[in-house]
Amino acid sequence: MALGIKVPLITSKAWVVAKGETGEVIFGHRESTKKEVASITKVMTCYCVCRLLETHKIDPKNTYLEVSPYAASITGTTATLKTGDVLRVWDLLHGLMLPSGNDAAYSLAENFGTYIFMQTQEYKLKSKSNPLFVRGKSHLYLKYFLDYMNEVSVELELIGTKYSNPHGLCDTTNFTTAADVAKLVACAMKNPIFREVVKQQKYSCVIDQCDGCRRNVTWENTNKLLAEGWEGVKTGITTAAGPCFCGMVTLDNVNYIVIVLDCRSMEARWEECKVLVNWVHKNKEFKIK
Repeated sequence: MALGIKVPLITSKAWVVAKGETGEVIFGHRESTKKEVASITKVMTCYCVCRLLETHKIDPKNTYLEVSPYAASITGTTATLKTGDVLRVWDLLHGLMLPSGNDAAYSLAENFGTYIFMQTQEYKLKSKSNPLFVRGKSHLYLKYFLDYMNEVSVELELIGTKYSNPHGLCDTTNFTTAADVAKLVACAMKNPIFREVVKQQKYSCVIDQCDGCRRNVTWENTNKLLAEGWEGVKTGITTAAGPCFCGMVTLDNVNYIVIVLDCRSMEARWEECKVLVNWVHKNKEFKIK
């Protein structure tokens, strides 16, 4: 902290304002404290899917996935997915990031975990004797996606981060830090698919059901700051994590990432983010070089 600057009084127990291009911390409080962050976990889930799409040249708008009973049964915030639903990866990404669907998170993770497993030597050997070896077992390969999430975390040097689930439901072994989230957001927002998804305030699609019928769904973004010109990124709340938010905003052509963890209330997140970023922007000459 620069001497002589009074920090705004906010309720967030760990926060960061960082440079939008790099995620480098400008100002922060307990920014290296390891904490559960609820659905902010989905930032990494979404980013990993986007990376896999790019690496393996998969078209998200022409690739369809089926929702398993395991994914459909996940509790908490939901995209209202049902067993046997078939929809595009593109749709699932919106179901993940707008209504914060835990079901969408699990569906993407187990499907892409299966895809990762199918690239291994173990799969090649077993599929020779049984070409349908993985059918109906996608939940068993979730671990491959979680391993990938942690590999990306190491690559990005998120030293205070570990993932044990793709959705952020309460788990003491699923944690990160405000500083790590800022660094992750900076990387994720450089991905065009990720950035396109998280800026949407509302998204509608058609889902093919297992009974042969189709249904229309519309998801609204839980990020209220989008209506005020922010560019993303993700909300989160659980009993353990408290109300959380990570976002990006541009002030006078300067890009900022703001992370607030464990705020007093869900509504307090919005005001505290605005207070912090405006305060940092006013005092940016002390830290921004």
